[in-house]
Amino acid sequence: MAVYVNGRFLTEEPTGVQRFAEQLVVGLGELRDDVVVLTPPGARTLRRANIRVEAFGSGNAFKWEQCDLPARLRRAGSPLLVNLGNRAPLVYRHQISTLHDLLPMRFGDNFSLRFRLQFRVIAAVGVVRRSHRVLTVSDAAAAEIRAFYGLPESRTAVVHNAVDHRSDPRTGPGSSAIAGATPYVLAFGRAGRHRNAGVTIEAVGRLLERTTLRLVLVGSPDPILMREAARLGDRCVFTGRVSDADLEALYRGASCFVAPSLYEGFDIPPLEAQRAGAPVIASQIDVHREVLRDAALYFDPSDPDDLTQQIERVLAHPELRSRLIALGRENSARFDWGRSAAELNRVIVETDA
Repeated sequence: MAVYVNGRFLTEEPTGVQRFAEQLVVGLGELRDDVVVLTPPGARTLRRANIRVEAFGSGNAFKWEQCDLPARLRRAGSPLLVNLGNRAPLVYRHQISTLHDLLPMRFGDNFSLRFRLQFRVIAAVGVVRRSHRVLTVSDAAAAEIRAFYGLPESRTAVVHNAVDHRSDPRTGPGSSAIAGATPYVLAFGRAGRHRNAGVTIEAVGRLLERTTLRLVLVGSPDPILMREAARLGDRCVFTGRVSDADLEALYRGASCFVAPSLYEGFDIPPLEAQRAGAPVIASQIDVHREVLRDAALYFDPSDPDDLTQQIERVLAHPELRSRLIALGRENSARFDWGRSAAELNRVIVETDA
């Protein structure tokens, strides 16, 4: 019987969760010829060999997922449904579902009350109770999900995020001109308390008097961070949103990349930085230790002085920087969408046997 994929993610802006879903669907299509992606009307197009896309039902994405999608599957004989986007139908049982992390539970102030309540119900009932297996993106996330919901290890499976290895980032066409010629620390200026971007601003600020270093923050400017960064003056640059090629160029040109999060289910940017040849300094949370291993320096995310010291180590010791770059490229190669798709296919075969 064909494998059906919940294609609601194709109606959403392609951020991390949506890219994870799309890359895995593409990978599944390279492994098997019976993949069917079901979508609401008006979804983005996914043109790939061996993948059939079928749009139907209501234009309201929530109603489509909770009503139209289960009804369509029952008419097809209740085949296995694969949910890759942190959601699942509440009234369908033959499914495997993905939960990237428990961020709305851990840092609820990032979200509206309505979103938190909806997430809790769909995660607990659709993703956990109504699904054969719960997929997630790291061993750290799997352990947290099992502890939170009281699941046995057999109910979870890890399908890692990955970075795109199909092009060589060292020879890409992107431009880092926005960062200028002065040495810089690169980080993401992302909103949300769990992102902890303020610690990077504070740590780099302590280096201004004794270095020419600047801080480059990628992403749509967050007003709170812009106020925090005002004391750095023109030594802090907010790039706004950049293309993938320009982001790779920014990684390549950085003195180091900082990943300061307090909480992540996986965290792709430090792997992208490693792949592009930037030495990585990361907060010492479990998932960073799992994913980055010995290919990064670590710091206490609550201690700006610790981060300042790690940045100074990279700047002062070229041999350390070169070693981190070499280890980082080797480490990032462990994460590949083809391998992740193969792991997903293994779970599908086991579940649908």
